[in-house]
Amino acid sequence: MASNYDDRNRANRARSENPSWEQLRAAILSLDNARRSDLAILAADGSCMAIGGGLGRFTAATQCGRESQAVVPASLVDTARGDDVEEILVGGCRTPLPARYVVDEEKVLRAAQHFYQDGGLEPSLEWEPYLQEKKK
Repeated sequence: MASNYDDRNRANRARSENPSWEQLRAAILSLDNARRSDLAILAADGSCMAIGGGLGRFTAATQCGRESQAVVPASLVDTARGDDVEEILVGGCRTPLPARYVVDEEKVLRAAQHFYQDGGLEPSLEWEPYLQEKKK
């Protein structure tokens, strides 16, 4: 579920089987935008929500599994924040992102809780679907 990074930026993954919502919430809030800067929530159908950052500034995105009917690959956004570039640590790496992709604690927790409970995207939040290439 969560990763810690050592002083050589090597990931040390910690997996938690069937965590409670309280455990998952605590893991999200433990992200520190430094040595602990990412985690993934994996659903039984192969869908995934990846969360990065920490300390009140997060980024979240979903990927759908082959069997998923509920998840659309999308990024959680806050369009009111605009497109000025901000840096956030994800996976131990400084990642420049448009500000709209950096959301607050309340939004990331709502998104994660809905994904955890229902396996889908929280409809009251803003989501930006990934652009998909047209097949020829």
